[in-house]
Amino acid sequence: MRNWKSRSITAIFFGCCALAAAVFLIGCGLKGNPTPLVDALPPGVKDLEVGRSSDGNRIVWTLPGGGTGVERVKIFRSALDVQNGSCPGCPAAFNLISEPLVQELRKDLGSGRVSFRDPWIKPGFHYTYKIILCDDTGYCGSESNAVSIDWKPADGNKDKAGTDDVAAPLPEK
Repeated sequence: MRNWKSRSITAIFFGCCALAAAVFLIGCGLKGNPTPLVDALPPGVKDLEVGRSSDGNRIVWTLPGGGTGVERVKIFRSALDVQNGSCPGCPAAFNLISEPLVQELRKDLGSGRVSFRDPWIKPGFHYTYKIILCDDTGYCGSESNAVSIDWKPADGNKDKAGTDDVAAPLPEK
């Protein structure tokens, strides 16, 4: 009789220990990669601009803090076909079009201003751009403001863009 009671107590003891261990392990949640403090992420760009140049759309912005801690820029574009009536009022679908290093960007526009040329454009489209700055560890900050420009065909010629810009042209430097 004693043998049965001691086995039951032992089984109950180990069962409670296993249950407690399971609760503590599950209660801690899933572990993931550590994320940096929000203050350590690159700040978002607030002055993104777009304009037309002879060789495509040119987007220009100021690197916050002179670009300290920023290694890469993710450039996103949304393109809506206005000639063929693509879904007015639908949310814009942004696609990553380039991810240049900061040192590859043109920095000849003055203090901290950089630019990127988008040559992959077609007349008859409404383009919207936004960018995200990333640090050398791959962590990225918040999105910039979104800017838009229309490319309309000139006099029915579908190979060249018209001259009525939505945004003022930017310097060609």
